Amino acid sequence: TARVVRSIPVPVKQPRGIVWAAGHAWVVPLLSGNNTAPHGRPGAPDHVVGVARVEGAGLNALPDRDLLAIATRPDPAKDHLVDALTRTGLGTILFGVTRRPGSDELWIPNTEALNADFTGERSFVEGQVVSNRITRVRLGTGAPAQVIDLDALAPAGERLAQPTHVAFDAAGQRAYVCGFGSERIGVLDVLPGGQVRWAGSIALTPLQSYPDGAGPRQALVHPTGRQLFVYHRLGNALGAVDLASLPSGGGPFSVVAPPPVPLGFEALTGEERHGRFLFSDARLSRSGTSSCASCHVDGHTDGLAWDLSIYLDPEGTPAGQQSFPLDDKGPLVTQSNRRLQETGPYHWRGERAGLLEFNATFASLLEHEVDGEPAGIDSFGYLMHFINNLRWPPNPRTPLDRDYTPAQLAGADLFMNKPVLGRHTCASCHQLPLGTSGEIVTTVVEGKIVSAVVPPLRGVADKLSPPHSIGGVFGTRTELGAG
Repeated sequence: TARVVRSIPVPVKQPRGIVWAAGHAWVVPLLSGNNTAPHGRPGAPDHVVGVARVEGAGLNALPDRDLLAIATRPDPAKDHLVDALTRTGLGTILFGVTRRPGSDELWIPNTEALNADFTGERSFVEGQVVSNRITRVRLGTGAPAQVIDLDALAPAGERLAQPTHVAFDAAGQRAYVCGFGSERIGVLDVLPGGQVRWAGSIALTPLQSYPDGAGPRQALVHPTGRQLFVYHRLGNALGAVDLASLPSGGGPFSVVAPPPVPLGFEALTGEERHGRFLFSDARLSRSGTSSCASCHVDGHTDGLAWDLSIYLDPEGTPAGQQSFPLDDKGPLVTQSNRRLQETGPYHWRGERAGLLEFNATFASLLEHEVDGEPAGIDSFGYLMHFINNLRWPPNPRTPLDRDYTPAQLAGADLFMNKPVLGRHTCASCHQLPLGTSGEIVTTVVEGKIVSAVVPPLRGVADKLSPPHSIGGVFGTRTELGAG
């Protein structure tokens, strides 16, 4: 049996990966931010007009805690967080961490949001909103982290979108990277000088043609080195690849894996499972790099502010250089996709009455094409079915006995009964149980946005992080940047 002997708080959102090396347990969070934040005007930081990286004299950069170290001792009661070893600037969405055998390197698969590089949904080049990467960190040295740009490394047509895991052979000379959004495993060779070469790719065969999708989430090389096991998250299946059958020598190879075996019953309809696949399929973007899940990570949120206004300027125009606004929305934080069927209208401004209207985003943002023309996807109904049935997990902050404390009851009384805007209380607009009335109001925060639909409050605690004083045109935001 096992028991908890010590709980160590870590100052990050959703710790996702952990590995032991060099006397420490190394932890990466799923959400860490990317040192970007909404900014205002000189003297009016809360009049938000744009998104930018926090750089420049007199500014207090965001914490951006990407890799944390916990010193481990023979006595677990003495294990503790070592703040001085925290690493920053490793990525935006960090899916895990793997130690490369025979080295002092940690490999962290991640995506880096391009929210500060471009303004306007038509500015992103070929629908690429994130960079797909692996960040290499050498322990015990002050050497800067090295970034493996998977978008540049992969041959055309063989992208590795949303890399979620890295597995190594026993020698640490070959890496297998799960491309969750690309339905393939990328095979990388580590050369003697440390350079990384694209060796080939393994296209995964889904368990069935409908509902489609493999979704490689994790991989593991068998101790004998003969097989690579791949967990198909979307197919709820386990695949096995005979590594001896992979071509050797010559140029990069491209092979197809044999069908996987099912792992058991999954309590989802076929429509939901197929919609889940479409939600994550980066091949529906023109660049093959981005999907709905790139920002709405696992159907939730990346916690970042994006300016997806409509401009008439050419694609690729850098942020801040647009001159022809058609619909200037200003920066808005990524919203969750959970239980959307219970709320509406949609977007922060409520300008979309139903979910079907989001099909146009495949053409306008991701630049999906049919016969060379921008178009939505024919199977969007499946994606709607998936989104409508995404569940909110149980609130981990609620006591198991559901017995509210006096402080919580006092807070509920304030929420329901204390006037905060004339005669209106919080609950007048944020009506329970959804936390929204669904109405569009004109009394909103400062900035470019002049009206907004009352946002639901479910899951708002997932967005909360401590306030952080940046200074200048940024003023005070949160540690994750938004807010």
